[in-house]
Amino acid sequence: MEFTLTAPNQLRLATHIFDLGWDKQSLRSESVCVIDTTRCTYGEPQGMILFAIICRNLIKKHPNVTFKLRTKSNEFKGYASHVGLFRYMGFDLGNAPNSASGSKTYTPIRTFEIDKIKAAAKGEPVGKYLTTYSAELSKVLSKSESGNIFDLFDYCL
Repeated sequence: MEFTLTAPNQLRLATHIFDLGWDKQSLRSESVCVIDTTRCTYGEPQGMILFAIICRNLIKKHPNVTFKLRTKSNEFKGYASHVGLFRYMGFDLGNAPNSASGSKTYTPIRTFEIDKIKAAAKGEPVGKYLTTYSAELSKVLSKSESGNIFDLFDYCL
């Protein structure tokens, strides 16, 4: 049997993603589950990551179900493919996390492994090493390299 879960038009607010209820979905009697993103035309980073995490957890929770992705060519698919969203979800589409380069206006999906972080820190405290990355994200989020907004993001991250 095939079951379809349809993504919303926009992956924007966390409440909208949680309201889908996919984290409570039980697919025990289903053999195929299609995650349909054809209606989705826009995504913000927080909403996209949360959506991806919920999809990954759903896939892990149901190892006997075959998951498929349905999408269509539009700006959302292009952006999501570039930043690594679909690969992060577990599908063979677009760039893998950590492979795309970012810019001053966005950063692609990155994953972190503690052993690699420790090795990259080269003896420095891991926290000190991570502040470099949080500063990079703060620049993207605040669109600035200093000031109150930059400091707030840097502190929060």
